[in-house]
Amino acid sequence: SVHDLSQLPDFPIGDIVFVPFSSSFEDVSKLIEKGFNIGIKTPVYFNRLSDERLKKFADIGVEHALMQNISAYNPLKKHGFIITAAPSLNIFNSYSLQNCPADYCTVSTELKDSQIKSLNSDKPKGILAYGKLSLMILRNCPIKANVGCKNCNHTITDRKNIDFKIY
Repeated sequence: SVHDLSQLPDFPIGDIVFVPFSSSFEDVSKLIEKGFNIGIKTPVYFNRLSDERLKKFADIGVEHALMQNISAYNPLKKHGFIITAAPSLNIFNSYSLQNCPADYCTVSTELKDSQIKSLNSDKPKGILAYGKLSLMILRNCPIKANVGCKNCNHTITDRKNIDFKIY
């Protein structure tokens, strides 16, 4: 998935490029016009306002969605999206893979190679092979609560003075 749409080249790359749910409809439409196969990365916390955005994404031609929470399944299906289960759904064994309702599944990032190979299911599966993993998912921004958005540097520092990026 891509956090900053300006990172994308002017030509299509990969099979599907998942963009943030907060992406503007205008930017996504431009990418589709350039030939990109765009999918949307649904928010972890899904609500009825999200359902309205889904309809707009479907209307402009987005066909794929990366589902980060099972609560998004019915709205995604209602709007006809091809669904890929994100690693956050924790597909960790053959049972969870076979019973996941998504069209495609990304297995848990905690599995070893041997565990992935031993998964027994006809369901298409994949791995997250590159990128940063979410360490924590928060509903409310800790920076906004502390210093406000105006003074935000998108970083929090722990007790050992290690900085963590917040997106």
